[in-house]
Amino acid sequence: IGANFEIYAEGKHQAKWSVMPSTGHLHAGETKTISVTVTVLDPSTVSASLLVHVEHSRVINIGLFASASGCGILTEPNIFPEIDLGYLFSRRLYQFTVKLHNPGTRHHMINFTPERLSVRSASVTTLSLFRFVPYKFDLEGGQSTEIILEGQSNREFEVSESFVCWAIINKRGMKQNLGSIQIKANFIMPMIELSERFLEFEINIGPNSSQGQTDTRTLALKNISNLPVTVILELARPFFILESETSRATENILSLNPYTETEVAVGFCPPLQCNLQSTTYHSALQISYKEHPQKDKINLKGKLNFPNVQFSHTSVDFGCIPLDFQDHREILMVNPTPLPVTYSFTWDLDSVAVTYFEKEKLEEITNVELPEHLKLDPLYENRLLPMMKYKELITRPLPLVFIEPVPVNPAMFDKG
Repeated sequence: IGANFEIYAEGKHQAKWSVMPSTGHLHAGETKTISVTVTVLDPSTVSASLLVHVEHSRVINIGLFASASGCGILTEPNIFPEIDLGYLFSRRLYQFTVKLHNPGTRHHMINFTPERLSVRSASVTTLSLFRFVPYKFDLEGGQSTEIILEGQSNREFEVSESFVCWAIINKRGMKQNLGSIQIKANFIMPMIELSERFLEFEINIGPNSSQGQTDTRTLALKNISNLPVTVILELARPFFILESETSRATENILSLNPYTETEVAVGFCPPLQCNLQSTTYHSALQISYKEHPQKDKINLKGKLNFPNVQFSHTSVDFGCIPLDFQDHREILMVNPTPLPVTYSFTWDLDSVAVTYFEKEKLEEITNVELPEHLKLDPLYENRLLPMMKYKELITRPLPLVFIEPVPVNPAMFDKG
């Protein structure tokens, strides 16, 4: 037949005992498990009687006995016997909060003492990397408090450090060992894999193009470390980071989870050049990390090319030349740009200085025929032969080079 029952503890320490379930019904032939729990806050011995009342039947008496020893201090999170902090960045101070609670009635004077440090590197000698703040404090019965576990390493390695938690109970007697704590951590540095270590840009302004163009390169960044990292990118104009088709910035912040990758568009847009001279810009994309003092950089180089030429000499001195004698000097003209240069020569009459002259001789000077239009291919050179053969005449003529102009909107120059 079925039976209804009720179970409870009775005795001096009955409040320390609990039963689950305390009431119920058993069917014929049924078996049920009863859980009995005792809660002891201080080291002591407790006992009680477990009474089982069966309806319309006898009372069953079961003796209960328990002896408690050891430490009654509770921690959140649990720090006994091990704390595994996993991967941590080096050169950064970490602080972890630990809550301690004394559920008993006895006073505890607690002290955390470092015992042993183990580093997985035979060549490394270091002091303690962790500490409890405060490392020594009082904890009354029923009281709770919070302490800080601090950790920092200036090098990268895997470390294990042991602490012992001591306590003097009720302010008398010898200190007691409440337990050992082993703290484990693996200190690493941010490891960002960059697709490029150098970015080069080039903009060519020829006869059929205008200033204000932009050149863009794509840079890939991958976090190959075991921790998420915040990457801060910074650069200076005329380089920029292209955030969208309409947004340009000189700073960008990226969050990269472990083993994830992202791409960044870096652009080059030089200012307007009124003198139409080719210019090269040098800068760097600075990379820093929010979680670590490490810094990296990517060198940047931007070229703005116009049709320009260079001469090996800017002046030619023939010195003293005997009358009725021909002499020459050689000048090297180079096109240093990737653009073809179309050029022509003419005489700057204001630069011709004549010591002795006749009218027909001056006409002879200024009527010297020069090529009207010549072309100099990119990165090529021509050799010019300035000649002098004028009887009873000492002159210093200066030829001018005219390069086919680049069409530029005048409004662009108003912008500076």
